[in-house]
Amino acid sequence: MSLYQCQQEIDALMQGFNNKTLPKEQWTHQAHLTAAVWHLKHYDINEATCLLKSGIISYNLSVGGVNNGFGGYHETLTIFWISIVDFYVRRYNNLSVTETCNNFLESNLADRALPFKFYAKEYILSPAARARFMQPDILPLSDENILSVLNRPQQ
Repeated sequence: MSLYQCQQEIDALMQGFNNKTLPKEQWTHQAHLTAAVWHLKHYDINEATCLLKSGIISYNLSVGGVNNGFGGYHETLTIFWISIVDFYVRRYNNLSVTETCNNFLESNLADRALPFKFYAKEYILSPAARARFMQPDILPLSDENILSVLNRPQQ
């Protein structure tokens, strides 16, 4: 994972996302997480959630994607990742956006497989979980459980 050298790199990513000019291949896992950090550093969790959800849905459409039970926007994963990033942003609220992004991306919490510590694969990948938020079926999404993942030695 490449880290950000300056705030302008993050600003450029966010401008491309918000203006729907970001090339589809640049809308990566890292970009999703960066967008979540950026929103949570600029807005409270409720406004950040609304902006991210609508932003992802409209961005997907702008690059020719779909948002249905089988592809595109995923409600459970979006809320899951917002919850994870919000925990981190609250915990390290004294850091700049760039520091928060870089430190988060280097942490255990940025692991693409993290949702599978909380959800069974078939459960979270279902059309129902894509359409509406589903509570985790393996491990509750609590600050205590997120902290335990954060503090585990990296593999």
